[in-house]
Amino acid sequence: MKPLRKKDLEHIRFVARDQHVWEFEFPRVGEEELEELDEGIDFIDDAPWRAERIFLGLLKRVPEFIDARHHLALVRYRSKLGSFKDWKDLWEEIAGTLLALIPPEFQIGRDRLPWGYLDNRPFLRGLHSLACGYLDLEDFPAAQVCLEELLLLNPDDNQGCRALLPTCYFERRRAPAVLELSARYGDEWMPDLLWSRILAHFQLGHLDEAREALQAAAEHQPRIFEIIGKGKKPGPNRRTDPIIAMGSAAEAREYWFHNAVYWLRTPGAISFVRSRGVSHAPVSV
Repeated sequence: MKPLRKKDLEHIRFVARDQHVWEFEFPRVGEEELEELDEGIDFIDDAPWRAERIFLGLLKRVPEFIDARHHLALVRYRSKLGSFKDWKDLWEEIAGTLLALIPPEFQIGRDRLPWGYLDNRPFLRGLHSLACGYLDLEDFPAAQVCLEELLLLNPDDNQGCRALLPTCYFERRRAPAVLELSARYGDEWMPDLLWSRILAHFQLGHLDEAREALQAAAEHQPRIFEIIGKGKKPGPNRRTDPIIAMGSAAEAREYWFHNAVYWLRTPGAISFVRSRGVSHAPVSV
């Protein structure tokens, strides 16, 4: 499939909707194309080869159809129809559309691409999926760049980027960045952010802050408290249900599977949790 060309991008508009609020427009994408896209999406899991054929057909007619490009990458990513380069290149192309289209007055960090504007979602989905792909490849610096850009463009974070960023920060030994992220989202009870805040405080020797956060977290999410306190290496991730209930054992297992490595490699962290915040010395890592 041909990559996006400059003349393809000329068919995409980038429009100011309000002060510092922008939206993509795709004038050549009509109801027929959207219905065909939905048909392809329906086949992604059960007949990926058929979904791929539909998406390729759409892109042959409308190369700038970013949502079709995103779902083509997604079906290749999920079904292993192509190599990692196939989906990576597609999502990187989507990520590059913003820089190719934004006018000089658009400033990342000030101007927004809100999720609530539907035509922004294909770009935001593509950039988020690229971040997840980088995480799979353990390219944590690249994933961090994508996730931080998404939070700047859409601070409401409808995609849950703030739950993925602590992984990037802990991998790169950046506990202060975890606390800065946590401060931006205030009283956040999302497990990945809440328990990362506790671990970051502990790593930096902020024992009073870690203890205070731990007391609240242990009461609010006792299953996660228990699984961390056991301090066992996680087994294989056998998650089958895409929806995990808050406060459930499945939520605790999912959290531990993705975060155990950071707790286990921080000397004294498990004992700190196990003893409900009783520790004699700060730990630096």
